Amino acid sequence: MYPAGKRLCKSSLRPKRSAAANCTGSATWIGLGPKKFSEIVRFQNVVAAIGAGRVADWPALALRHGYFDQAHFIRDFKQFYGDTPMAAAEEYRSMPGK
Repeated sequence: MYPAGKRLCKSSLRPKRSAAANCTGSATWIGLGPKKFSEIVRFQNVVAAIGAGRVADWPALALRHGYFDQAHFIRDFKQFYGDTPMAAAEEYRSMPGK
């Protein structure tokens, strides 16, 4: 039974769109598939942490942002930034006002 004694009909329990349709839809709406989009968002969060100077432990930073090992963390970082996380941290530290 549903709240207030109402029953849900079977059709309302089925998803309106398949997973494949959702992936196609996201690629249409934002120009990227969901996996690539989530990689970019995760990278932006890592860069924000580095820019804020909140990096004391690189493996902990990688784990906190969903990476399961440093190799994948560094690979993704190089893909989007073009250099290592340490190099990015050095660049942020050398910026005026930091």
